Amino acid sequence: MKRFNTTGTCRPDEHYMVDITERLATIRKMNNIAPAPSGFQ
Repeated sequence: MKRFNTTGTCRPDEHYMVDITERLATIRKMNNIAPAPSGFQ
């Protein structure tokens, strides 16, 4: 049974996961931070 994990390392097989890629791009734009390197997640 999967559960929410807010206290440590998330494991996709045990925990619910959310893709925040688009949110990170928005935050980087707001803070004038360079884009993440290719292949970085």
